[in-house]
Amino acid sequence: MLKKINKKYIYIISVLFLTISFIVGFSWVNSSFTLASGNITLQTTSCSNSNLYERIQCMSSIDSVPSRYVNNAIYFNRPTSSKSEIDDPNSYGYKNGLGIYQLTRTMGDPFSVYYYRGDVDNNNVKFGGFCWKIVRTTSTGGTKLVYNGEPKATGECSNDTSDSHIIGTSTFGYGNTDYMKDNSTTTNTQLNYNSYEMQYAISVTASPFLASTSYTYNPDTHMYVLDNPQQYTWANDYKSLKNYYTCSFTSGATSCNRIYYIVRTASSFASAINITNGDDLTTGDKEIAFGYDYVDNGDGTYTLTNVSHIKKSQWFTYYNYSLNYACPDNSETCSDIQSIYKRDNMSYYYYSVNNPITFGKSVSYNGTEYVLNDTVSVWDFSWQSNHENDIYNLYNYNYTFYGLSDHSSVYYIKTRNYRPSGASVKPNFTAYTLSNGDLTISRTTNSDIKTMIDDWYSNNLSTVSNKIEDTPYCSDTRSYKQIESNQAYIYSNAEYRTKNNQIDLSCNEYDSYTVDNSIGNGLLTYPIGLLTLDEIIMAGMTRYEYDDNTTYLSMGANYYLMTPYIINNSMFYAENKEASYSTGNIGVRPAISLKNNVLITSGTGTLSDPYIVS
Repeated sequence: MLKKINKKYIYIISVLFLTISFIVGFSWVNSSFTLASGNITLQTTSCSNSNLYERIQCMSSIDSVPSRYVNNAIYFNRPTSSKSEIDDPNSYGYKNGLGIYQLTRTMGDPFSVYYYRGDVDNNNVKFGGFCWKIVRTTSTGGTKLVYNGEPKATGECSNDTSDSHIIGTSTFGYGNTDYMKDNSTTTNTQLNYNSYEMQYAISVTASPFLASTSYTYNPDTHMYVLDNPQQYTWANDYKSLKNYYTCSFTSGATSCNRIYYIVRTASSFASAINITNGDDLTTGDKEIAFGYDYVDNGDGTYTLTNVSHIKKSQWFTYYNYSLNYACPDNSETCSDIQSIYKRDNMSYYYYSVNNPITFGKSVSYNGTEYVLNDTVSVWDFSWQSNHENDIYNLYNYNYTFYGLSDHSSVYYIKTRNYRPSGASVKPNFTAYTLSNGDLTISRTTNSDIKTMIDDWYSNNLSTVSNKIEDTPYCSDTRSYKQIESNQAYIYSNAEYRTKNNQIDLSCNEYDSYTVDNSIGNGLLTYPIGLLTLDEIIMAGMTRYEYDDNTTYLSMGANYYLMTPYIINNSMFYAENKEASYSTGNIGVRPAISLKNNVLITSGTGTLSDPYIVS
């Protein structure tokens, strides 16, 4: 007969068990648990939930906890460092983060987002007579699927051929990254800047001219008169003419209302300082304060930082330096600070804080004219700006009157261009014009790829549409600037984010394609779209940087994503194991999202035994 155990020992054992459980972080959630520290993520194998979303939730692990698989998955753009990591069962990169993970930052939401990553083999679904791969869940508890071909005669799904997972090939349309577009004519509007001449350059001729080492100014006639001028020819004498004065490089003029002080000479041109209005060399050779950056003092004044004081005569030596802002006198604090857009060896070109451009988040119409709402005024258009408060980063401020004669119409900005690709190119935006009281852009024309997807849905999924959720499909047209070799280029916001290992599943209303306009832009005919760059990187692909990073999306044939690479130019597409970009004819692989109430009637999720849902 068993001896009776002392209650004291039972108490001690219980306390020890609870303490160990607390330290290890043992927690039961939906029949699964995760160690809060260490390198192992444990999952139960008893997930039998009939609801598809709950089954995925049950099988998931937290992606912020390092483990054999997830250690690299939390750095979305760095799934592996070599093929050996994938093949080696003892490495973190094995199977490229194989598993189902909870997106940590959605914890606490009504429906947390869960996603499949790596070379998983349990995310296969048969629905509507077709095979699909589960990609992730949505913020409304739905389950996003990507097309994976037709089932075999046996009912199994497969990855047999490289093109089995596409419905055909298409383009978005050359030079167009809109999933839907407006047929209205767009206007390209340049932002006009001012210029300040530091030196005057002239291509010299063979004509003789007069020059002198001094002059006299006559205040009664407002004329400069050369003292004892001598005649010179540039080709013979240019090396000795630095620091001379002249009224003209092409004639024998001895008096003028503007005199040139020569500061640089070469065989074919001269650089000089213009002296006018009775100024002498002391005032004519003006010194200006330039800063790499500035501080807004909050009282209408600005103070330059990393300041350089440069005379006009010194400009050629220093104009290539990082001179991004200027006070137009030699003071380091001023109320009329200038944002320098570009510089050349003669001048700098700037926007002034005294002439800002106003943009609005939204617009209304009062029966007579348009009114901008929630406005911001921007003056800092320096392409080397270190500040984030310029037009290119104001993603939601898309309305402006700039370039219009009155307020009877208003611009809706479609794309923005940052960089000067040539000396005369200015920052500009392409915009639609709203008029006659219209408040929204009428995007009525489908892209080629949307037409193909809509036709396919109409012919194949209409009978099961009651199981498909209307969820946003994001075509992120927000842009950002990137400085390369002293020039600024415009790329999509997604390209920038993913390059820096940042994933974002949110989307602004303009780019959120939905059927219902209460949850997005309401432009879809059917609740179907494409995957995004963010989603395939979450799945384990890289961003056009080849690696042997096997994922469940690695099928061979290429297919378009819904994410622009360069705005209004080219789109991202998924290759076998990475993302690249194109404007050509690429495969079409649609995505849908099943509603939260969809149930699993049979299957284990494998290719040979896919989930059957109803």
